[in-house]
Amino acid sequence: MGYDNSVDGIRVKFNPSKGIAFKGIYGVQRNFWEKYKDGNRGIVRGADAEFFLNDMVPSLANKKAKIILGGSFVSKYQKDDPFYPYKLPENVSAFSGRFNLSVSKFSLLGEYAHKINDPSAINNFIYKDGQAIFLSGSFSQKGLGITLGTKWIDNMSYKSDRTNVVNALDISFLPPLTKVHTYSLEAMYPYATQPNGEFAVNGQVVYTIPKKSALGGKYGTTIEVNYTKTTAIHKTALNDTTPIGTTGTLGYNSGFFRAGNLKYFDDLNIEITKKANKKWKMILAYTYLLYNYNVIEEGIENDHEMYYSNIGVADITYKFNRRNALRLEMQYLSTRQDSGDWLAASFEYTIAPKWFFNVRDEFNFNNPQSDNTYHYYNVAMGYTQGPNRIQLAYGLQREGILCVGGVCRAVPAASGFTLTVFSSF
Repeated sequence: MGYDNSVDGIRVKFNPSKGIAFKGIYGVQRNFWEKYKDGNRGIVRGADAEFFLNDMVPSLANKKAKIILGGSFVSKYQKDDPFYPYKLPENVSAFSGRFNLSVSKFSLLGEYAHKINDPSAINNFIYKDGQAIFLSGSFSQKGLGITLGTKWIDNMSYKSDRTNVVNALDISFLPPLTKVHTYSLEAMYPYATQPNGEFAVNGQVVYTIPKKSALGGKYGTTIEVNYTKTTAIHKTALNDTTPIGTTGTLGYNSGFFRAGNLKYFDDLNIEITKKANKKWKMILAYTYLLYNYNVIEEGIENDHEMYYSNIGVADITYKFNRRNALRLEMQYLSTRQDSGDWLAASFEYTIAPKWFFNVRDEFNFNNPQSDNTYHYYNVAMGYTQGPNRIQLAYGLQREGILCVGGVCRAVPAASGFTLTVFSSF
């Protein structure tokens, strides 16, 4: 996805005894090809400790319950900048505590993090402390899996350069709760975690109808339902005369773990996977998305430009034999906002384990912004030999999120030939 948080410095790991792990890091984050100069970005220092109680306590060694506890402390040092009319903290620290508990079919994990005031370009240089909490629980048995999760984030942007506003120099990781979409039209409106504040809940149920049943058939049928709802957090003004988020103030008051009324993102997914016989397999999916363009892409907290879309996917594979297979992928996205409706089709022929050939087209129509229709066609072929993969493609590429083989990345608008070489060693 273009992220690079490599650190020029030192990292150490230490395991003093069984079940105990310590880590430490000290250095400066890489910022593309910009050379480090004193003050242009901060020095990062961190420590982490993790304790696996079942290994540490003999009486817990054979218990079904598994308990892991952990905590971390991170700080950054960046000089105050005389350009700003405020006194900026040069040392900004954050700490967190976490747990992971599993018993038989159940598991529960959670983490709480706190960051001291960190005025930055992201939060409009306010002096409010940041907080975040993440909880996730799951139940799993043969044929059934259930996961429930929630997170609450308040003023948790944490970068080694307080002036940076793009996706670089992030110290903390703010995990998303949304489903990771692998089809291109489903991924057209991806959600990005809002560090200034968000409340999210997610639920997922995966159920496999048993084999040789009336609905399951010979191989069984898997049904997955996933839903995510993300909103603003509850914020109130400091007083009657200071607007929320005013520069140089404490920013606002926020109720801990309370949701606000402004919607950011809704994502409902239903997916059915069915193997009819040894030759035919299909995936049918439906997705409903609510996408707050102003918040996610413009950073403006209002609901004046909301996108509503319905997406259908049919992914059908026919295996001629053990080496040869043909896959047809059809996608349809319907919306009255943004660039209107989209239709995508893809044919892929595979000669396992080395060759594949792909022809695809994405077609935009009913565009409220233009009377023209647009085709984004692409022809590609690839060859794999051991850890090496080479792919040659020609066609038009739309700007946005591109997903190939379940791997998604942001791409610019382009046309022409693309040569991709991938090697692992």
